[in-house]
Amino acid sequence: MPFSLDDIVAFAEIDWHDYAIVQTIEFTTADATSELPPPVSLEEMISRTVAQKKMAAMIMEDAVDEVEAVRARQAAAAAEAEATAAGAPVVNGLLQVRQMERWKSATMKMQKR
Repeated sequence: MPFSLDDIVAFAEIDWHDYAIVQTIEFTTADATSELPPPVSLEEMISRTVAQKKMAAMIMEDAVDEVEAVRARQAAAAAEAEATAAGAPVVNGLLQVRQMERWKSATMKMQKR
């Protein structure tokens, strides 16, 4: 089948130096006889992308929850370290929040005097 003049001009306009071979794919006789899945319709592709977006949103929500939990643990550890350094009561390595609040209010009252 001969090429049209437009095809020849278009081919000649390609700057082949802009391209590089990054991988060579070799096809075997097994490739010719292997069964492939049927082509996917446009509607199926759209529904897949919607499902992928929903999954990504769920993963991001989980990640946000995990980050918030880590930040809360870090804040609690920092508060415990601060309270321990200041002499606040600590039980089994965990700061007792009510005791901390009482200790802070008592300390504030003493500092005002």
